[in-house]
Amino acid sequence: MAIAGLVTYGVCLQEYGFLQPSPLMTMLADNIICRVTHWSGPVIAFGTASCGLQIIINVINTYCIDCYRDYPVDFTSFLNIGRQVMGFTSVFWIPSLMASVGYGLGMGILAIVCFVFYLAVSSR
Repeated sequence: MAIAGLVTYGVCLQEYGFLQPSPLMTMLADNIICRVTHWSGPVIAFGTASCGLQIIINVINTYCIDCYRDYPVDFTSFLNIGRQVMGFTSVFWIPSLMASVGYGLGMGILAIVCFVFYLAVSSR
């Protein structure tokens, strides 16, 4: 759910025109059809990604509390600190990522990172 929301959000923002489109996209849009995404597309996609990320952290918290009953406070504190550090530092590197590769590919990279973390957690 989070990965689908991130990819949809990136594609919607790329199509909406917050960045200059590539010359190939401009040529295709001029020759075939010019599409513009409505403002509600990115909003719904961002809501889907946020809901998916919240579901992920709730499942991980529940799993850690059930598996390690002696240390529930330690695990939840560790997960919250990690989440807050990622939330704080992402403000510094995500805008430059989006400016250099575009919203579509940038959100795709974030979706891949989310998938890799999912594989790391689910392999245990």
